[in-house]
Amino acid sequence: MAELLLDPDIRFWVFLPIVLITLFIGIIRHYLTILLSSEKKSDLQQVADSHILIRSRILRENGKYIPKQAFLMRKRYFNDEEKGFFKTEKREAAVKSPMTDPTMMTDMLKGNVTNVLPMIVIGGWINWAFSGFLTTKVPFPLTLRFKPMLQRGVELVSLDASWVSSASWYFLNVFGLRSMYTLILGQDNAADQTKAMQEQMSGSAMMAPPDPMKAFKAEWEALELCNPQWALQGIEEDLTDTIIKPETIYIKNKFA
Repeated sequence: MAELLLDPDIRFWVFLPIVLITLFIGIIRHYLTILLSSEKKSDLQQVADSHILIRSRILRENGKYIPKQAFLMRKRYFNDEEKGFFKTEKREAAVKSPMTDPTMMTDMLKGNVTNVLPMIVIGGWINWAFSGFLTTKVPFPLTLRFKPMLQRGVELVSLDASWVSSASWYFLNVFGLRSMYTLILGQDNAADQTKAMQEQMSGSAMMAPPDPMKAFKAEWEALELCNPQWALQGIEEDLTDTIIKPETIYIKNKFA
């Protein structure tokens, strides 16, 4: 189809208002999250157990970069039959159910109020108030697979896939204003939707497992089967491109 020309008034009445609304809603959500958030008390024992499991996993993944004796010394600290951490430490499973712990239900409700509900309400209002507008065009060509994502609310088969509708422009701003939120609110802010989703997906890695004994047993078995091979064999020769004699590296008497 022929090249489209946008009315300049769309810039002031559609394009910029959506950006400002999304930015202000994110700032309000940040301060609302601070007001509604409750202080979470962490159990020192659970935090220590989670860090122990992380240390063991790092040892398994990077054991090939340390000497064999150093790896065996660290492995013995975890897996020794008599004094190993995973063999001697005893823990009780502390599984919290949302039905028995009212604070978990309250936190889930607060998260829905501050994150999910504003996105649905504001997104629905913008889709109703600015429905049918084209706001901008991406500076590179796109395939037809991008039309449902970038042209929400504008169902034109002949329209180039590079155009962006008002509803899609709102969702692009929701996930694209993280740099502005960091500049205005600081690094650790509650307005960034992308960061909130990442914390929900990967935040459980730093949390203590519901049953520490099962986690200890699984990590003990994984570490027991781990037998890394020294990955830095001959690194001195590779770096210097010469054959280095051992006595030139390990000097018994430094005053000799």
